[in-house]
Amino acid sequence: MSDLKEERAEYHPEWRADCQGKFDYDCDLVSLSCRYWPRGGGYFSFDTNSGAFEGDEARPEIKPSAVASICIGDLKEGPYEDIVTARFDGDTEAEVKQMVEEWAAKMIARVEVAIRNEFHEE
Repeated sequence: MSDLKEERAEYHPEWRADCQGKFDYDCDLVSLSCRYWPRGGGYFSFDTNSGAFEGDEARPEIKPSAVASICIGDLKEGPYEDIVTARFDGDTEAEVKQMVEEWAAKMIARVEVAIRNEFHEE
């Protein structure tokens, strides 16, 4: 078994009790994961020497950005694998979000086609 197949073998459903004696055998297979950062980087910094506390406004040179991935596996409980990742930078939040949404729509369509082709019965 190749390393990739061994990793994928870990992506298996687990039985979980529901209610009234029912059980679910579920797992997440494919997910879209995206994180957006605002202008300034989306973090605070504190200088312990000077006591200066700075937010995003102190770093206007850091443009809004995002990273998006199509993942196989369970993002919440793991394991998962990013199968494709894209990075986005823009001048405004709206610009970055539009780029992410357009990329995500294309990736979702590709995943749907791949799945349908794999399970298409002639």
